[in-house]
Amino acid sequence: MNPYTILDIPPGADNATVAKAMASAMKARRYPAHILADAQRTLLSSERRLLADFLLPVLPAPRRLAIPVEPPLPPTLPAWPHENLDELVRATEAAIARDLALSQAVPGGASLSSFEVTP
Repeated sequence: MNPYTILDIPPGADNATVAKAMASAMKARRYPAHILADAQRTLLSSERRLLADFLLPVLPAPRRLAIPVEPPLPPTLPAWPHENLDELVRATEAAIARDLALSQAVPGGASLSSFEVTP
């Protein structure tokens, strides 16, 4: 693990900053004591610190894009030929009633819906 991340210090921190960070990390108890001690040892030794700087780079935190989230649109009904749905239902029921009346009046019981309409 990266000792800079463990102790929450920048890569250019001096030995005094490392010691202060070690004390605050011990109080916070984010990591076990042996991991904190290893991070401090790495940063206080010039050879180990050079290796840590070279092999474990501290990358900047990724920036999050502020994308506005819009609420979902309510479901919409398909476009009807009539604005008033009740009127359309009444007209359909009237057409069915006329078709039924005509089918009873025609001998053989044929309905108008069984005939093809040609223009």
